[in-house]
Amino acid sequence: MTDPNAVRLIAQAEIPTVEVTILDSRLQVVHGDVGEVDVSLPPGTYVLQYRMGTSVTEVPVVLRPGVERVTVPAPTLSTRTPAPLAGSPSGDRYGAFARERSREVHERHAQGGQLFVFVRRATKDMEVQASTDSLFDVRLLDAQMNVVVDLRRAGQRSDDSTAIACNVELAPGSYVLRYTGGASDLLEQTVVVSPGWQTLIFASSRRSESDPLELLPSFADAALFVAPQGDGFDPSDRQNVKSESARLALAGSCRVGPEGRLRDVASQASQIRASVPAAQADKALRSHFQNPMLGIYGAHLLLLNATPNWEVIRDIVSVLESLVGKHPDVVALTMQEELHDAAGDAFYELPPMLRNSWTLVIANSAVRPRLVPANAYAARIAKRVRGSGVWLTWRPPTAEDSTVFRLSEALPAAPTDDEIRRGMALLHAYVLETERALGRARFVKKVVADRNLTDTQRALLGYVIGAVLQNKTFQKFNRPDGVIGKASAYVVDVLQHYAWADRLTGGLRADALVGDHFAPERLVLALGVPAAALNQAIVTLAQKLRDTTVAAKAERQS
Repeated sequence: MTDPNAVRLIAQAEIPTVEVTILDSRLQVVHGDVGEVDVSLPPGTYVLQYRMGTSVTEVPVVLRPGVERVTVPAPTLSTRTPAPLAGSPSGDRYGAFARERSREVHERHAQGGQLFVFVRRATKDMEVQASTDSLFDVRLLDAQMNVVVDLRRAGQRSDDSTAIACNVELAPGSYVLRYTGGASDLLEQTVVVSPGWQTLIFASSRRSESDPLELLPSFADAALFVAPQGDGFDPSDRQNVKSESARLALAGSCRVGPEGRLRDVASQASQIRASVPAAQADKALRSHFQNPMLGIYGAHLLLLNATPNWEVIRDIVSVLESLVGKHPDVVALTMQEELHDAAGDAFYELPPMLRNSWTLVIANSAVRPRLVPANAYAARIAKRVRGSGVWLTWRPPTAEDSTVFRLSEALPAAPTDDEIRRGMALLHAYVLETERALGRARFVKKVVADRNLTDTQRALLGYVIGAVLQNKTFQKFNRPDGVIGKASAYVVDVLQHYAWADRLTGGLRADALVGDHFAPERLVLALGVPAAALNQAIVTLAQKLRDTTVAAKAERQS
């Protein structure tokens, strides 16, 4: 029953992805939402809590009896970010430097878009007596893994040499940032340049785990903005704070997206399109919406909702395509079944920027294997992904695992369903026989130590081992005790052995429990490998094990 004395409380955050929580006088949560709250509450004292990332701002509110409505002005919020935004210590130190350097062009390789890379010491690392060699050791690579820019050579350093910046003019497309990840390890991640836009990425330092005096770039937590080409970076632009809030919300897997704000954006876009000739619509949208990353973050946040509003997501995808074209992280939004009609025939040679996008692409490859070709660089890094942040980061493939990846090179014919089935049957039986011969511990060590396996093959074999041995344990606990149980176990083992030996019939057919683990969709999701690359790995691994087994048998007979 509604309290007749209730007071309507309205509070809207300046930033749509800020979590707004209402606490009562006992500091108990009474209501919460994202972006805004509009709720009727009994008179009393409350606290409005605005959370953006790890930053929390609290505003006390008193609801007095007899007052119909109380509207709370939005407080100005700030958050910790590697970008030198106005009002922060890094903004005071680097804001002017970043603004000036972002408006210059330090290297020209093509036309169409720009990429601005900025790396600095974190405020907490200012007093550390450490070299910046690893911190500034950043390279930009193209899709063929050719070095385009070396930040240490092309970048402009701040007066105190604690920051470096470089603005590069490039052809629109996907590029790879390669940087030092610690202990002589390298890390990579994608950065996308869109036609007519400048992508700006800001990273601060982190201390190496192996050497506290070594500073490394933390691109996994980088701030990334997209601005109209020529505008550069503005430290005082509140749109940048909004973008960072959305990135931090996505990093925290916020389960409620800013649906209301995005619905307003879609409505404004419809009005703009209706007011200008069709040929001028994209230009008009670009002049009105100058923060595409906020839309990309927001749409991905909407997908995390328990019941996503597909109409709003579809409208936002349409707006984003007008702004940044077939951006990989926009295309990833169309991987959902409800948006397949908007997907087109895109494919991924390089991964998208966002980890959430990569998850969508991997899952969709089970039904669209051509989405990530087996020889694409994106397929080669699937089992080398690291971290858990917003940005997808990975270790570069080994030389053995990267022998062929360029899409310009011929692909082997895609395996047939029958070849894949035979391959999985052979892997199943190989695991049973080898585990019987070596024991579980020695078998696992053998797989880990095998340098002839690619990352995907090793992960696949590990998964098959887990599924088969789990099923074997299950069967053991479900067999009757005594003579009958032992006899049935012996018969099963003998049948499995002969099925493994008779490869011409396709090998052992997995039982229902193991077969469920080997379903294509389940394999793709469990291993996190695109379907085309996984199917190739199944067939090539089966062939490799078959050849090894035949050779070993021939050696024993001789």
